[in-house]
Amino acid sequence: MPMHVPPLGPLVPARGNAVSRAIGRTYMSLGGWKFEGAMPNEPKFVVIVVPHTSNWDFTLGTAALFALGFRVSFLGKHTLFKWPLGAFMRWLGGIPVERSVSRDRVTETVGAFKASDKLILAVAPEGT
Repeated sequence: MPMHVPPLGPLVPARGNAVSRAIGRTYMSLGGWKFEGAMPNEPKFVVIVVPHTSNWDFTLGTAALFALGFRVSFLGKHTLFKWPLGAFMRWLGGIPVERSVSRDRVTETVGAFKASDKLILAVAPEGT
């Protein structure tokens, strides 16, 4: 039985193709995961990803975004954006954050939303 995946509305930033969606859906199905509810049909919103309990959450999250077929941005520690993973992490939508430097990230994030026509930001508040 095919996995039920909520459809994206026309305002949601999309990414991928039938192959990437099939790979994401297969990974999710094999792990016993399913989708419930609906995606908001908005060009900008924040997705809160909880609970963030291990580094495997990234793999599952990547599979979910491929299965759903939407373009997402996420914040990650800057060390993840060095060679050899840096280009891949940016391609996925990653935004490096230097955690040792104290800055007003909320104002920066609000600025990113104001500067973009479409932006989905995934945030894992339990992350280190």
